[in-house]
This record gives sequence, structure tokens and C-alpha cells, in this order.
Amino acid sequence: SLVLWLCASPCLFSQSHGTAALAIWSPERAVLAADSKLTRLNGKDGKQDSSVCKIRAAGKMFFAASGYYGRPGTDFDVWTSVREAVRDASSVRDAAAVSEKQLKPLLLTKFRTLKEDNRIASSEEALQASRFSVYFAGVDDGKVVVAGWSLLPSGEVRREEYPGEQKTVPGARRLSNFGEHAATDAEFPRPALIKLLANPIDAAARMIQIEIDREPANVGPPRSILEITPSNHRWIEKGLCGDDK
Repeated sequence: SLVLWLCASPCLFSQSHGTAALAIWSPERAVLAADSKLTRLNGKDGKQDSSVCKIRAAGKMFFAASGYYGRPGTDFDVWTSVREAVRDASSVRDAAAVSEKQLKPLLLTKFRTLKEDNRIASSEEALQASRFSVYFAGVDDGKVVVAGWSLLPSGEVRREEYPGEQKTVPGARRLSNFGEHAATDAEFPRPALIKLLANPIDAAARMIQIEIDREPANVGPPRSILEITPSNHRWIEKGLCGDDK
């Protein structure tokens, strides 16, 4: 079960927000990529932005998260909460479904708190924090799978799964850019993005780097890039991550 909430409202001042993260799927591989910057929702505790690994292992799969990260030691610490939610998941698809069912009610409560308590964050910071995305990547029945969901400020959930029910064809590519992506959108209109995705690893590196270079207030180095194939996984760039995460 999740850790019980034991703090009064001042504890919320240390709650944090994760930014750039994406997943690229192809029949041959999945690529998870993220920046490392962790932004604080409120500076009244004197704590500055910091850095963290944003790609973590959960059993035989990996996941990356963006948006509201919560606070360690409370009822929502993103890494502990997701791992606990999916510890018995039998597949990537199952992990996405189970994590949504368990975490959505808790997150909606947190979002209301962020919006209603002006001591915690400004309206702009609350809006930025009032979203959450988590995407899983791994191998189900010998096939590379990416599945995840995003909870938006409206309470709406956006779900994605690849390949899902779609017919797998050679050369297929799917992108879930579920973190900060304003700079990437400006740099790569759809035709250019399709061309870029021909090489998923290079694409992931370029997209994360563009966000780091152009959105330094929210996105920061180092990059972490993980490749998952039917036979193995490997860190293209470890950043602050590694196999022990």
C-alpha cells in the first residue's frame, strides 16, 4: 500500500515537477528518453531545483514519468508510487492499466490541492504541476511494447499503446512526447518529425537536447536515453541513471 500522508500543508512546499520525457516505439526497439531537471513548485522552503534520474526499472520493464512528482515520504512519491502500483503487473499493457486505476484518484486530489491553496504555488505553477504522465516500455511475448497514460488538469485521461491493436509493419514509428515539448514542436513540423524518427535513438537525443537548450528554466542536463529490444536493454546515455535505478 502507499505511504500514508503525514504532513500538514507546509510539507507541500517541497513538492516537485519533472519536465521533458518521451518514448519512441518501432517494431525493433523502444526508446525512453528524458532530461534530469527537477523543478520545485514553491521556493519558500529554500530548496533549489535539482537533478534526478527520470527513467526507472519496475520489474522487467522500465518507465519514465513527467509532470507532478509529489514529495518523497508522502502518499505520492512518483517513483515509489508507480513501482508499488505495478509490482504484480504481468505485462507492459497491464502496468499502464493498473497504474492508472490506482493513481488517478490520488492525483486528482493532489491537483485540487495545488489549485486551491495559494500558499503552495502560483496559478501558473499549479497549472504546470496539475498534470501527470507515466509511460512503460518492455517486451511482452517477444514483442517490444510501449504503453502509458496522461492525467490532464481537466481530469481527462489520454492513453497510448504501441503497437496495440495496430498491424505492425516494417518501418513503423510512433512517438509519445509526454513531457515538455514546445521547442521540439517549433523545430520539427510533422514532415520533418517523420523524417527524424527514422532513427529513434538520434531522434530522442535531438528532441531532449532542443528542450534543454531552449527551455533552460524547466529542462536541464544530463540526458538519459534507454534502448529496449526484444533481446536486451542498454543505456545509450546513462545521465544520472543506471541498471540499479
